[in-house]
Amino acid sequence: MTITFILGGADSGKSVYAENLANQNINNYEKKIYLATAPAIDDEMKKRIKLHQKRRDDSWVTIEEEVFISRIIEEKSSIENILLIECLTTWLSNLIYKKIHYNNELKVLTNTLYKQKSDIIVVSNELGHSIIPENKLSREFRTINGKMNQAIAKIADNVIFVIAGYGQKIK
Repeated sequence: MTITFILGGADSGKSVYAENLANQNINNYEKKIYLATAPAIDDEMKKRIKLHQKRRDDSWVTIEEEVFISRIIEEKSSIENILLIECLTTWLSNLIYKKIHYNNELKVLTNTLYKQKSDIIVVSNELGHSIIPENKLSREFRTINGKMNQAIAKIADNVIFVIAGYGQKIK
């Protein structure tokens, strides 16, 4: 089992990079599972979700889960499958919006990832490369997201930072 953690800014190409990484080794897996965390809350998000869906062919099994991703990872993990989790920043936002304690869920997630049999690709946003947000809530979210990313990077076998569609291995 290998955990590959892919980070990048908004629209950096990290999702395409992650999908291509999973597609490179398709013959090694019975199933490619795409665990999508984004809720279709408005027209703009619906368009983004459709764009992501169009890129995936019939070899992908898509599971939509906004909050309880650890349960899905446990259910679908096997040496025959590869899991792509897209995206942890959206997942974190969902937890906060639904008033679910994110520290507990992050501990559950890291423990779940660490003990799985599948190769797993995890995608998240790097929010620390922009200006300091104007309001307290945005600054707090950036900090929480950064700590989450550090926790996942710590257990990951590979960490790749994507800029303009190109990945740079940093671990």
